[in-house]
Amino acid sequence: MVRQCTNKIKCSQCQRRHYNVMCPELKPVVSTGSDKLVDKAVENSNGKFNTLANPTCSADVLLQTLVVYLYGNDGSFPVRALIDTGSQKSYITKEAVSKMSYEPIRAEDMIHNLFGGVESKQKHHLYKVYASSFQKDYHCSFEAYDQEKICIDIPTAISGPWTKEIEKKGIFLSDKEACLDYSASSVHLLIGADIAGATLNHLLDGAPDCYKMTAQHLQKSMYVDNCVASVKSEADLTKFINESREIMALGKFELRGWQHNSFESLRDNCNESQNASPILQDIPVLGLLWNIERDTLKIDVRNDTQSKSVKVTKRYILSKCHKIFDPIGITAPITLIPKILLQETWKIKANWDDILPEEIAHKFEKWDRQLHQLNKLEIPRWIQGHKNSKHSLHKAAMKAEGDLPPVKEATVHQSAHDPKNTSGCTLQ
Repeated sequence: MVRQCTNKIKCSQCQRRHYNVMCPELKPVVSTGSDKLVDKAVENSNGKFNTLANPTCSADVLLQTLVVYLYGNDGSFPVRALIDTGSQKSYITKEAVSKMSYEPIRAEDMIHNLFGGVESKQKHHLYKVYASSFQKDYHCSFEAYDQEKICIDIPTAISGPWTKEIEKKGIFLSDKEACLDYSASSVHLLIGADIAGATLNHLLDGAPDCYKMTAQHLQKSMYVDNCVASVKSEADLTKFINESREIMALGKFELRGWQHNSFESLRDNCNESQNASPILQDIPVLGLLWNIERDTLKIDVRNDTQSKSVKVTKRYILSKCHKIFDPIGITAPITLIPKILLQETWKIKANWDDILPEEIAHKFEKWDRQLHQLNKLEIPRWIQGHKNSKHSLHKAAMKAEGDLPPVKEATVHQSAHDPKNTSGCTLQ
């Protein structure tokens, strides 16, 4: 559904396609709260933890919220929960802790890595939380840290004709059905990646014996809410898809949006399933673009041309670097250039929002104008094994400049496993 969305995001500051909070022209906000924000990392034994990946609030975007029941000595109590896989820990509001009379297990000091790279050191108490689904047909317990306020109020889903469509698909919105004593928009429980991931692993570990092979394949293929896997034949592909759906259905999960490079099976699935995604040529896979026809991978570089009014600062260069997501490192020689320029800004002790010298700005602008050429760079998804390989060993220069050193050939065994059919899907 995300790929079919026609909504176009536009910044109100510079009119380009990104959220307002990500605009490089946005003036920095100075915090005056009781919790002091620090620019430098504060080391401690507990480490640093990311929290709440998306702090913005919009009535047009539905976040993963649901109503659950908390259990304590005084009975059960319904609260609104938010599933946030961008948070490494789970949290519960102090108000909910007081309501349920939970006793703290221990206290911990930790550093929150917030949006924009801001770090905040806080002390939290850890509690054992007992919860169940809204229908009370599933119960669990997990550990969560207390927090005065998890996030701003998140609006519930707006009623309309589309609500009947999702009801036909078996999607139940507990936010609309529950009668909460608290405000309907308040969130009192945040379920982080530590609990969401453990729930999925528990489901796969307890899969029926007839699905053990597929469950083990899923455990090796899941990346957050995406599944990327390879199989040997179309028969194995069909079996993997069907059994994966049945396993996930046991935990009320749904693997949908299947895309793979077996066109015959893909068309059959599209005819059988109403929820199947249309056949697309370029499929987003873990931040990359997978061309299912040529079976190649490439970097998704958005054609965001630099505005003439934008001032080249150290902050702007860093934001441009972070827009290039390359988990396999094929663009390393290209992304090295702005990193070297950042090193030059450190030498002149430039602040984050200082206008950089013309020499550095000119080099960066030249690199930025040529950045769209990365869209033409493709590599094969499956590089077949060869009997010979070449190895080299040489020194690296101070600025990571490379050369062509002597090479040595070595014999290796060719892989007999050729995963011709690759599939990917999204967990909902």
